[in-house]
Amino acid sequence: MEEGKPGFRRPLWLRWVGISTGVVSLFWIQVEDLDTIFVVSLSGLWCTWYAAWFLLNPTRKPRMGTFAGAGLLSGLAVAPFAILLTLFKGGIHTHGFLDLTNDQIGRVLRSTPLWGLLGLLISLISAQFFNRNSDHS
Repeated sequence: MEEGKPGFRRPLWLRWVGISTGVVSLFWIQVEDLDTIFVVSLSGLWCTWYAAWFLLNPTRKPRMGTFAGAGLLSGLAVAPFAILLTLFKGGIHTHGFLDLTNDQIGRVLRSTPLWGLLGLLISLISAQFFNRNSDHS
């Protein structure tokens, strides 16, 4: 079964997480945020959601390598996506400056390897969970 065909369904909770994240993102755009915690958290949530959307494809059995690759790429994307969210928000607000300072942007970008390792670790744990559950069904 391919995406767009009848019977191709991802979990309902995953759709609701995506919708909820979109709503939170729309509210965040309106707020003047001078800290990195929320934008990095929001970026991590979006990257995790996209990795889950990719991995929870009912047409194929999940493999360890697929989980590892998706987790690593998702983790490595957190910091650059946080900067893109900040740039987008600055453009919406038509500021001549960003909400984050150059030092904050540097700290976010320097955290990229840490996010990549965290994404890899979480995906490998998730792969064990999903493979164990698929063996019992």
